[in-house]
Amino acid sequence: MHNFLIVYTVFSYTSGSRKHGRENYVISDKCFQTTVNRELSNMTSRLPLLDSQDTVEDESACRELSQDLFGGASGDNACRHVLVPEKFMTDILQELRSLKKMVQQLGEASANDASTLKKEFKVEEQVFHKTYYQYLKGSFCVCPWVNTESADFKREVRRLIGDNCPQIMVMASFATSKFTQLRNQFRRMLFHSTLDIQGLSLEGLCNFLYKTFTPPGESSIDKRKQRMTVIFRAFLSSKKFQECDKFWIEFKDFYDSVQADQRPNIIELLAEKEEKRIRRYREEQDKET
Repeated sequence: MHNFLIVYTVFSYTSGSRKHGRENYVISDKCFQTTVNRELSNMTSRLPLLDSQDTVEDESACRELSQDLFGGASGDNACRHVLVPEKFMTDILQELRSLKKMVQQLGEASANDASTLKKEFKVEEQVFHKTYYQYLKGSFCVCPWVNTESADFKREVRRLIGDNCPQIMVMASFATSKFTQLRNQFRRMLFHSTLDIQGLSLEGLCNFLYKTFTPPGESSIDKRKQRMTVIFRAFLSSKKFQECDKFWIEFKDFYDSVQADQRPNIIELLAEKEEKRIRRYREEQDKET
């Protein structure tokens, strides 16, 4: 009787992932296992019972056939083999190749679904877009850097879209982009306005800087905005109101130093110093005129 070798190769799937070409396609372990069990069950049900005394005559043939089907297996991915009559060889090889193709298609479909979701969800097209943007502007008035890991940010995002992880990532990316735009706008107001901001009172400067960014119904000179105004003016005074190339980087260092200051009245001390500078500047301007 002519017998040929057929190989069942056992693959180790980690976290339901399979690498194909240059892409990583992800399918669930449950989905993959169900598919494999069904196909192997259909195949093995057609095989005749084998004598337990049968032995494998060519171990290298097992390895070669495994490599031909699935690109090779070694180590933990060892091959198991049984003797199969010649007439079943072609059908079984075809079914195994079909199974391999099916797994790849499932992975591609899963990756395409995730990509499609990401492309379709755009914050600008959502009904809550204006509400979300107003929230970001209000947050900018408190601190010019967004913290997407803060409890406040997460609470607002969940209120708008729930716990959809891919969409939460899009919302965070949108927030980061908007804060960059707001910082650029804020910087232009500081250094490219026709208004002499150096002579403005702290309250006047606060209103000038934050009126544009304040959401409807909120005051442009509340306590949190006044606090940021004091920090900004103290920093500008240290730079003699000259624009520097790395403005936001240097301001971040200054802001962090104020935040780290252990004195409970640090803002009051800075405000008092800036008010003296404002008075002195106005006196100098009056003398010139």
